[in-house]
Amino acid sequence: MDQVPFAFIDSVAHILPISVVSLFPAVSNSLWSNIGQTHQESRVDYELEVFCENFEITYNLRSLKTNEVCSIESLIGQDCRFMRTASIDIEDDTTTEPLFEESQVELLKSLSENIPIGRIDLRGCKDREAMSFLWKMPSDNVSISTNCPEEILKFQLFENHHLRKIEVSRSSYPDSHQDEENNYDFMRNLVESWKLGTMQELEPSEKSVECLEQLGFKRCLDEGSVCYEIIVEGHGGGKELTICFQCY
Repeated sequence: MDQVPFAFIDSVAHILPISVVSLFPAVSNSLWSNIGQTHQESRVDYELEVFCENFEITYNLRSLKTNEVCSIESLIGQDCRFMRTASIDIEDDTTTEPLFEESQVELLKSLSENIPIGRIDLRGCKDREAMSFLWKMPSDNVSISTNCPEEILKFQLFENHHLRKIEVSRSSYPDSHQDEENNYDFMRNLVESWKLGTMQELEPSEKSVECLEQLGFKRCLDEGSVCYEIIVEGHGGGKELTICFQCY
């Protein structure tokens, strides 16, 4: 640990959430401890909302430290080592393939290229080509629904190399047993796709989400809501992925 260079530790601290960085000062190694202390004191997390319509894309960027609304232009060009986008929420109101101004797209791209992203919410996001730069932003934690377009899901599973956790919610409140069966089958296909390294489409099972425990999921509470969670090893002994189904 004493031989790890400053630049590496600094970059690790940059991409990690503040809850993890706050543990660095307790490390016995002084370099790790000092860098962690600096990042803990200087960190500014941001929350980004992106609004997509047919001919326009706008955003709202807010500092979680000061609650102030700011612009992307004001951040880019600064020292971004202590900045992190904690979450990105995408509101997709497009009804056709959108026509965005290139300057709008480049501005949002510049944010993801300079500042790491903790979580991106893709629930309801459509797989339109003009919006692919949004759902292709590298992120550790991704939220989707059970009606997630296959193109988006394939990218997240097999091309988003930052992915550590994928959270799945119902596309709508279940009105029938058939809806619950669809939710179970989606989760089963998701697990098998990650295990095998390619998209799977298994036969319908006629099982409800409560049967996820039979696949190895553990039933737990997340902020008071029931969820089912499993850690799955990737194809060929690859990295582990946490897969979570939110029941709310």
